[in-house]
Amino acid sequence: MHCASEAWDGLRRNPGLSLLSAASIGVSLYVLGLFLLLAWALVRGVQLYFAGPGFGHDPFEYLSYARAWGQGAAPYRDFHPEYPPGALLLFMPPYLAGGPAYVNPFVAEMALFDACTLGLVFAFARRLWPQSTPRHVAAAGGYLVATALLQPLLYWRFDLAPTALTLGALFLAGTPWSAAGALLLGVSASMKVWPLALLPLWLAPAYRQRSWRAAVVPGACAAAGLLLPMPFFILRANTGMLEFLRFQSERGLQLESCWANLALLLDAVGASRASITYHHGAFHVQGGATPLLQAVARPAIVALTFAPQLIAHARGALTPPGSATRGWVDASAASLLGLLVGSSVLSPQFMIWLVPLLVLVDARGIAVAVLVAALTTALYPVLYNPFVTRQAPLYGLALSCLSARNFLLAAAYAALIVRLLRNAPAAKADTVPSSG
Repeated sequence: MHCASEAWDGLRRNPGLSLLSAASIGVSLYVLGLFLLLAWALVRGVQLYFAGPGFGHDPFEYLSYARAWGQGAAPYRDFHPEYPPGALLLFMPPYLAGGPAYVNPFVAEMALFDACTLGLVFAFARRLWPQSTPRHVAAAGGYLVATALLQPLLYWRFDLAPTALTLGALFLAGTPWSAAGALLLGVSASMKVWPLALLPLWLAPAYRQRSWRAAVVPGACAAAGLLLPMPFFILRANTGMLEFLRFQSERGLQLESCWANLALLLDAVGASRASITYHHGAFHVQGGATPLLQAVARPAIVALTFAPQLIAHARGALTPPGSATRGWVDASAASLLGLLVGSSVLSPQFMIWLVPLLVLVDARGIAVAVLVAALTTALYPVLYNPFVTRQAPLYGLALSCLSARNFLLAAAYAALIVRLLRNAPAAKADTVPSSG
């Protein structure tokens, strides 16, 4: 956008020369885009050829939901998915395309969202650093490397879909198309609830303008996106559509969460006994200090998630038009880190949500994204069996990987909070040019 604005200003001053400049910019973008597409195809092709599409039973669970729905059963009445209604709409196209041969169409669907996410990372990098091609390439490359390290999960879960939509929503935020971004955010939240945690980013500018009516449009657009899948289910399921929320609320401290990690460390030093159990489709930690930790987790997740947005709002980093794009990226990355650090449930595929935003922070963010992805895969699936069975000596190695990964998440969160509090001059400089 910055380059396009410069080209247009130059065109008015010197039409002939500026047309050549605009053409040069267009050719450069085409070459970079083509290079990016080829790099993505090469990396993913090698990844799929040598490592396969993924690990676990999840696509077959998605198939069971799609098959039951396709055969006339009513979702949330005759069977009870653990996901929001939007996710079921995502599960149906691979079933309609492949029937029982579900895996390949599902992998192809996730690959499309993956390509879109990479394109958005590159476009976001161009907006953040308009004069630095190496930074554009570094952000895109960091995304490719980190997600390649998450290979067992990347195309084997559906998390790429809400991730791509949320990144698209943030890309539109603070621009004349901010309301469309809010709509995308709502659609994303209809698949997984976590994107709603970023909705205050759209509402904060309206509060700063002292105009509650200005908050109605993004709020209504987000609600419309969230409710978009409802007509497919409401007549038959009614309030049963909210059953997935009860399922999630009944879960304890999931094994890989920071809180379960702390309980296992207390157990390792003999300060509190804890055991690993299986329920609600996942491994959890219970006993010892876990009731206290779970009670603390509830207010902690709220505070950790929304504190970065409050800070960014107070520092004036979210106000459109000409919104400070750096402020939006840092606030959303920090909020997502806070959500993951504070949550009592932290599944490995959640790292997919985080990677695109981390690589847009800076070089350290890219390094953290790569390390977090590597440690996540080292734990799941590589060391997972000895971890859940507490088999020595690999249990100690697995616990070390988990602790290092969660420490990195917490450290990255703290660093972004400091950055938002300082409101660095770079945050004011990296802005979205106004359309006029």
